[in-house]
Amino acid sequence: MGDGGGTSETLVDAHCHVHLESGEGEIDGLMADSPNLTMSLMSTQPSDWQTINSIHARHPGRVISAYGLHPWWAHNLAPTDRDSFLSDLRHKLTEDPTAVVGEIGLDKCRST
Repeated sequence: MGDGGGTSETLVDAHCHVHLESGEGEIDGLMADSPNLTMSLMSTQPSDWQTINSIHARHPGRVISAYGLHPWWAHNLAPTDRDSFLSDLRHKLTEDPTAVVGEIGLDKCRST
């Protein structure tokens, strides 16, 4: 915590899906209004990977991209699409070496 002597503090949100509730303009405004904010922006499915990538590109060093598949949408990935999904994920992680894997769904278990 700050000592009241003008020390700036960095706030880090390690896991958020703010892109699902807010438009990119709202997120850009939040980042502009909160210069000490860093966030790890978790994708929920491949269809939002581009949004995550776009926000990260505008806020490098402050938005950490996380690519994956949330358990709520795991049923949308057909078994025949798994290799393609993993290939696309590898490409995203190679394209941005600061990116991480997430959402990965360790909070749920799904039987196939």
